[in-house]
Amino acid sequence: MEETRKIYPEQEGLQLCESAYDALEGADALAIVTEWQEFRSPDLDVIKKTLADGVVFDGRNIYEPRLLESVGLIYYAIGRGVMPGVKQQPYGRRKTDKAVAGS
Repeated sequence: MEETRKIYPEQEGLQLCESAYDALEGADALAIVTEWQEFRSPDLDVIKKTLADGVVFDGRNIYEPRLLESVGLIYYAIGRGVMPGVKQQPYGRRKTDKAVAGS
């Protein structure tokens, strides 16, 4: 990040995060576009709790679809096609299940 700050000292709209999990705060979805080792064994529960929509787009196919689905994440393995037994869902903001008083 030190080098990034030198290159983009006051880049509007650029937000640097101290950790990968910090980058999830306020995000609707996670897109995996690298095969870096540090992203191979994430805490899936933290990802599920932090992402607004719990959606993961995996452009490197580093995760097992059934594992992510088992913790309640919606997983798209880009280029892998539909996996047998894995439920595919359209992407979009989910409606909450909260009951409204008086309804």
